[in-house]
Amino acid sequence: LGPRINAMGRIGSADVALDLLLADNKVEADRLAGILNSENRNRQKIEAAILEEALSKLEREVNFKEHCVIVLAEDNWHVGVVGIVASRIQDKYYRPTIVIALDGDKGKGSGRSIDNFNLFGAMMDSKKYLIDFGGHEAACGLSIKRNNIDKFRESINKYAWKNIAHEDLFPKLDIDMELDLSELTRDVIDGLEALKPYGPENRCPVFSSHGVMLRNDPRFMGKNGIKMLVSHGDVTCETVSFKRDSIDVPRQGQILDIVYSPSINSWQGIDSIQLDLRDLRINDG
Repeated sequence: LGPRINAMGRIGSADVALDLLLADNKVEADRLAGILNSENRNRQKIEAAILEEALSKLEREVNFKEHCVIVLAEDNWHVGVVGIVASRIQDKYYRPTIVIALDGDKGKGSGRSIDNFNLFGAMMDSKKYLIDFGGHEAACGLSIKRNNIDKFRESINKYAWKNIAHEDLFPKLDIDMELDLSELTRDVIDGLEALKPYGPENRCPVFSSHGVMLRNDPRFMGKNGIKMLVSHGDVTCETVSFKRDSIDVPRQGQILDIVYSPSINSWQGIDSIQLDLRDLRINDG
C-alpha cells in the first residue's frame, strides 16, 4: 500500500489514503484500497508519458559537453510526478537533473542530484533566478518564472562545472563485503532489516558474490524488469532487477559476479531469499 498511498498525495487528494488508514471495517478498507490501486495505475501512466516526452526533449536539447546539470521544462507536465521523472533521468544518465512543470508564466520543478554534488548549494548560487526553493544536498524543489529558465540553466551549469570533478560523473558502487550465498541466512537478513530505515546517511547494505551460476534464461518483466535464478553450491536464490537496460543480460549456464542487496520475499505464505541486483559481470574466465 505504501506506493499507492504516496500516489494519492502526488496526483490527487490524500483524503482517500487517510480514510483508508482510519477505516474500521474490511469492506470499507477494501473499497478504498481499490481506489488507491486505480489512482496508482493512473500515476504510473502519467509518469511514463512524461518520462518519454522528457527523454525525447533531452535527446534534442541537451549537449553533455555543455550541460553538466540537466534542466528540462515543458507545459502540461504534472507537477506531482516531475520528481520521480527527474530521479529516473538522473539514474539513466547520472547527471544532476531538474524537471520543471510549466503553467502560464511560472513553473514548479523538482531535482535529484548525484554523489559529491550539493544541489542545495547550487540552488543558493543561482537563487536570483528563482522565485522560491528548498531541499538538501541530494534533492530540491523550486518555483521559477518561465522567462528565467534559460538563465537558470546557464547559471547552475556554470556552478556545476566548477564544483564537479570529471570522475564524479561516473557512478560508483560501494560494496560492503563479499559473501557466499550460503551465508545469506534468515538471521542475517533479519539483522539487516533492523538497520532500516535506509537513506542518504544510512545506505542499504550492498554485497557481492563471485562465481555464481545462472540456472535459467532470464525472464523479462514489464519494460525494464528482469528475474533469474543464481546458484552457488547447493544454494539457489532468486535475483530481481528493474534496471535491465543498465546491465549485460546473461544466458543460462554462464558464471557471474553479482552485486546485490538481499531481502525476504513473501509470496502465497512462503518466504524466500531474494537478491535486489545492483550490477553483474559475466565471468568469462
